[in-house]
Amino acid sequence: MFDYFSLVALFVTGVIGIASPFNRGRYFLERYSKLIFLAAVVIIFSLGSYYSLKQYTVWLGDPLTKLLLPPHQDIGYFAFYSLTRFFAPYLISLVFALLILWVAVAANKKSGGIFFEKGEPYLAATSLFLVGHPGWLIYLVALISVYFILHTSYFILRREATRLPLYHLWVPTAFFVILINEYWLSSTYWWALLNF
Repeated sequence: MFDYFSLVALFVTGVIGIASPFNRGRYFLERYSKLIFLAAVVIIFSLGSYYSLKQYTVWLGDPLTKLLLPPHQDIGYFAFYSLTRFFAPYLISLVFALLILWVAVAANKKSGGIFFEKGEPYLAATSLFLVGHPGWLIYLVALISVYFILHTSYFILRREATRLPLYHLWVPTAFFVILINEYWLSSTYWWALLNF
């Protein structure tokens, strides 16, 4: 079942995916993609903070679990629990999103802007961040697979090699990976091993 993290991720990727094919939407995304990325990060971590506070309150109200909180237990136990339960999946995906962002911006700057369109590195980072951990692994495999299939199909049909932009693949791929993660992969054994 969907949690609020997934609903926020689906909403953001859905809105971006709907906006990107249209001229006005594309202009908006080019202009505000950095702000969208920052807003997604703030919303996800604010949601994590809300869940942590709610969990603390629930534990405090139970006679057994309140023994896991101060003064009976060091606050470090609860902090570690909150970190691994609510923050770690998105902290990990944020690290890789920032890495992709840095590589994309640096490569684009070095090559004179031929690899990515304006604002595209931030859309890539937003997508990678919102799929969380271990979803970002599935996301990268899915993105590369879809791109390879499209590139190969185009080459077979047109008989010429050409550069196909990833602009329209970043966000829709993230949207579908989030759905697949929620409905199928999250219930598999290996997903539990990769997750916290």
